Amino acid sequence: RLAGQAYQAIATEPYLGPPFTGREDERRLREIHAELAELYRVTLKVLGSLLAPGGRICMVWPVLRSHGHEHPLELSAALGAAKLALVNLLPTEIPATWRTERGTLTYARADQRVVREIVVLRKT
Repeated sequence: RLAGQAYQAIATEPYLGPPFTGREDERRLREIHAELAELYRVTLKVLGSLLAPGGRICMVWPVLRSHGHEHPLELSAALGAAKLALVNLLPTEIPATWRTERGTLTYARADQRVVREIVVLRKT
């Protein structure tokens, strides 16, 4: 903890990975994906330890886009280990095309190779 504090809220956009050229092969994309998943696993553990019970984190997770497919980070085990849970705050009026299966929101330009997934987490 920073100076013994337990925080009620944290907002962050952590490292989203290296800049992409569009020439990355599938092997390199898998490496980057694995590196980011590990970084976020550790980050969630640290952020979870700083958060007060019931506190919230709003953060961005990278979703790698390649060859017409999107590859989100699978962090459910990391969330459980950090005592964090996804919070679905999106009203039903938000178009389904904007929502992910996890109830989060994504945004990106059409030509962007890294999509930003906005997530809200709650300390359990």
